[in-house]
Amino acid sequence: MVAPAEKPGAGPPTVVIMAVTDAVRPAVRHAGIASEPGAQAALKPGDAAHGKALYLQSCVACHGADGTALAGHSIKDIKARIDAMQLSAWIKTPKPPMPKLFPSPYGAQDVVDIAAYAEGF
Repeated sequence: MVAPAEKPGAGPPTVVIMAVTDAVRPAVRHAGIASEPGAQAALKPGDAAHGKALYLQSCVACHGADGTALAGHSIKDIKARIDAMQLSAWIKTPKPPMPKLFPSPYGAQDVVDIAAYAEGF
């Protein structure tokens, strides 16, 4: 007689967890596949005007109107330090003291729009 643990298929189930990394997200977006929570379709290029409106709602209190108000956290000339994808990733998963605003109240397109605006500092 075979012990229960030795029977084929016995034992704990095998679970495989796969994730889409930031490195492959652009290819996923171009393919039109939703890769973010709540995403419906591929993201559009950043809309700086919409990003400004969101920035004025949530970011200006700490970063200031020109991005320099918070000592040690200036976003002035951010485009010279990181690219748009890196900036979007930072906004999505910030380090304290910056609050996490993704995926709520802001979605993936909102983040891209805020990044487009902030790149103009």
